[in-house]
Amino acid sequence: MFNPMPMMFHPTVLVDDLDQTTAWFARVFNRPPVRWEEKWNVDWLNPTYPLNYSYFYVIADVCLDALCPPLLQLPDGKKAVYPEVRQLVDIAWYTDDIKAVSIQLEKHGFRTRNQEGTVIRDGDVPPSNMVADCPMIWSIPEDTGLTYEFFEMGRRHWDYYSEKGDPRLAASWEDGRVNAHDPLGIVRSAWHEILTYDRARAVRLYVDVLGGKIVDEGHDETLDADYVTIAYAKSNLRFAMPRSGRIVDIDGAPAKSDRYLGIAFEVADLDRAAAHLEAQHVPFERTRQGLFTDAAQTLGIRWGFCAAQSHA
Repeated sequence: MFNPMPMMFHPTVLVDDLDQTTAWFARVFNRPPVRWEEKWNVDWLNPTYPLNYSYFYVIADVCLDALCPPLLQLPDGKKAVYPEVRQLVDIAWYTDDIKAVSIQLEKHGFRTRNQEGTVIRDGDVPPSNMVADCPMIWSIPEDTGLTYEFFEMGRRHWDYYSEKGDPRLAASWEDGRVNAHDPLGIVRSAWHEILTYDRARAVRLYVDVLGGKIVDEGHDETLDADYVTIAYAKSNLRFAMPRSGRIVDIDGAPAKSDRYLGIAFEVADLDRAAAHLEAQHVPFERTRQGLFTDAAQTLGIRWGFCAAQSHA
């Protein structure tokens, strides 16, 4: 049976206004929002669970979740755990055995919690507030640097969800195919940039515990940071340690833990991508690596665009 797990479920960016976010993605990426009723058969969900507190944007092999925290009112007065800052805040991963993931993380000193913040012990993962057969857990940033979610989607949801929510859940998915209506010519994701105070912790988590592989190391001149790139679950995570030892959030405040800075994509034609960004008045700098936007002016995300590479 077709099973692409594990792979990235979605990055999460926190926003204040979903309508403004939708207008920005339409203008810059020519991507429509995917609403909850387009992803889920809502008749199968908990009838008291809120809908459309977030929209998805499918960009090649990345399904970005733009979430407005005030709209997320959980059943029975429960409160979801999210920071106040409006930027990228976490990465969610699909898994086909969430209990095993929870046990593996706890065994190596990385705690996990439920949606409201209660720590999970001994792999006792509760049913989710959304629907019982889609359990989800989150790591604790004090342990893992950034918050990481793990999500097990019940098989009965795959067909419906793959139509618009995540085409990679269908066996017909083709990696590297450029959307004919994409003004940026995006081929696939290149890496996810995470500023970290602790490279060793990142390597321990993603290589030693989760089974990823180091594929690159180097120095990013524009960030003045030394990085290690780890391939895990069909994605590349670039953990960069600023030589200054200082990491700040989008609001200028010192970051309490790692900061998820941005997402870089491979594009078919870098000059074409640059021309489109200029036409849409999106500020960016051009470096030897590619084009990089100013996160403060682009939804709290440092978008990167680099020349497409050949993949065996």
